[in-house]
Amino acid sequence: MNRTTLSLIAGATALAAVTGFAALSAPDAPGAGVTAEAAAQLPVERTSLLCPSPSTSDLAETSYTSFTPVTKGTESGGKAELQAAAVESADDSGAGGDQGGNGDRKSGKEKTEKPVLTPKEPGKPVTGDSSGSDTPALVGTADGRFAPGWTVQETTEVAAGTGRGLQGVNCTAPDTDFWFPGAGTAADRTDYVHLTNPDDSAAVVDIELYGKDGALQSTVGEGITVQPHSSEPVLLSTLTDEQQTDVTVHVNVRSGRVGAAVQALDDKLGGDWLAASTDPSGSLVLPGIPKDATSVHLVAFTPGDADADLKVRLASPSGPITPAGHETVHVKGGMTTAVDLGDVTRGEAGSLVLTPTDRSVPVVAALRVVRGKGERQETAFIPATRPVGTRATSADNSAKGSTLSLTAPTSTATVEVTASAGSEGGTPVSKTYTIKAGTTQDIEPPVPSGLKGTYALTVEPKSGGPVYGARTLASTEGGVPGFTVQTLPDDRGPSRYRRRTRTCRCSRSRPGDRFRPVSALVLPVPRIHRLRRQPEQLGDLLHDDLVHERRPLVAALGADLDRPPVDHHARGAPLAGADRAAERHRLVVPRLAGPVEPWHLQDQEIDVRELWPPPLQALHGVLHQIRERVRAARGERHLRRCDRAAHAPAVAITTAGPAGGGSGRHGLVHHW
Repeated sequence: MNRTTLSLIAGATALAAVTGFAALSAPDAPGAGVTAEAAAQLPVERTSLLCPSPSTSDLAETSYTSFTPVTKGTESGGKAELQAAAVESADDSGAGGDQGGNGDRKSGKEKTEKPVLTPKEPGKPVTGDSSGSDTPALVGTADGRFAPGWTVQETTEVAAGTGRGLQGVNCTAPDTDFWFPGAGTAADRTDYVHLTNPDDSAAVVDIELYGKDGALQSTVGEGITVQPHSSEPVLLSTLTDEQQTDVTVHVNVRSGRVGAAVQALDDKLGGDWLAASTDPSGSLVLPGIPKDATSVHLVAFTPGDADADLKVRLASPSGPITPAGHETVHVKGGMTTAVDLGDVTRGEAGSLVLTPTDRSVPVVAALRVVRGKGERQETAFIPATRPVGTRATSADNSAKGSTLSLTAPTSTATVEVTASAGSEGGTPVSKTYTIKAGTTQDIEPPVPSGLKGTYALTVEPKSGGPVYGARTLASTEGGVPGFTVQTLPDDRGPSRYRRRTRTCRCSRSRPGDRFRPVSALVLPVPRIHRLRRQPEQLGDLLHDDLVHERRPLVAALGADLDRPPVDHHARGAPLAGADRAAERHRLVVPRLAGPVEPWHLQDQEIDVRELWPPPLQALHGVLHQIRERVRAARGERHLRRCDRAAHAPAVAITTAGPAGGGSGRHGLVHHW
């Protein structure tokens, strides 16, 4: 079943909940209204992070830094911890083997080990370290007050050998789809894609490689099984016989979910982690190119069949600049395109901004950046990223060697940067900066008063347009200018769930009354992988820990389902702008000028029945069962909006098709 169909399933489920809980009523006499209060933004209650195994070098020295910003509205409880990825079940002969004996295993997993890191309180970083080549991948969970904005940085120094230098990566949330432009399978490259499974069931993953002429032939990249609570590094050069310097890697998860990151190592140019590019989009921002970069290499790929033509602009401290000889770049559909921009920054801070010349075609992109000359060169990667959003967090900063780069590509913005307390002491400090439109500013971030240890930075836009950011760590070792760059997308802290409310007037329903939703909630509702599971509440279909990918969906919901979210997603920021239209699954009514918005339902400009797209016809039997069983459970045919309980009882949902009495794929029958 493809992604679009799964997204539509989630939409159908949400609309079914609407049908079950909404009421048919007419306004009562004046004065009988009750106005519900608008729900405030709520903090995330639970989150997961996955850290890949840092290195295969015996000379590797790795540090971990965990930090949760202080977030208003959180409760006093909760915890966060990072644990080594466990070995799979005893009777599984896959990777990991039988370590520790069967006597240490319970319910198919090893005996719980002591956490590697356990933060004590939000607002103060906690650190840990390891050395050598046997450091395992880590699986982390946080809940309660530790969940909103939880960030973990993994930083490794390798003194010599392939990939020597400074390598850094932000531990990522599990997901089902990743794009990595900028990897390689050439003879002088040793690139691994690390897959980490946090769940209790195995994940099945496909890895696709795309070179300059299209897809690279490979059969061993299909159906890779990642055992529960384990990590699997896959050497890209073993997936194909073709050797290419610039390759785009697509990681697609058939079942389950994983964390994914590419470790790109070069025999001569060092190496670093390549994080996933943001979702394919017509416009991209790649922030934080170091001002002393000696080489900037752009790698772009468009997943579809259509070609993309992009304008190339450098947002410099003085404004946007067009690189001479590289005004535009043509990206052929399904093929990886590489452009060498040279020393494009010319000694100034910069961010690369890609926009369509005409028609918008979704693209992914990343930069390979080199510092130094001759034998003393080091490499880092900058993928296209999402904007800072509400807040972004960067851990593992020191008094020297940290640079914060911020860019405002469209309009001037004001941001507040806060330096946290140090891991071993210090007082937080905040400072406000103004980033002019079309510029990039390298900022020496504020340092906590009386700093001891490392500290974290939070970036919060206060006004103006979108802001993109990156943090660079630099450390010179043996004359080699080691560095690593991490982008700063939204840290998934405060939730964006906000409910619009209207006056609720209660009266007995009449058969001819139109559907009038009490409130509307704009939800980034995703495709939900495991609809076969029986939900504890209908609300779990919208806010479930199994939600792995968010797409905008407008649904009319009552107060019953106004629940705080229990998980987040790495790409949870709402998609916006016409450039991402191809990636949306928005509800659209042909007679409206644009996508459906909450007020269209509230003001009765459209009827909810107009929202049915043809692919949902096969689900009509499911929706009918949801509605009828909710009604039966409540013991009433038509629910009165002001009298309903806080939550409806749990109901079992079974699929009804042509053989089971449902409407089937054809011949839609409305049960309204």
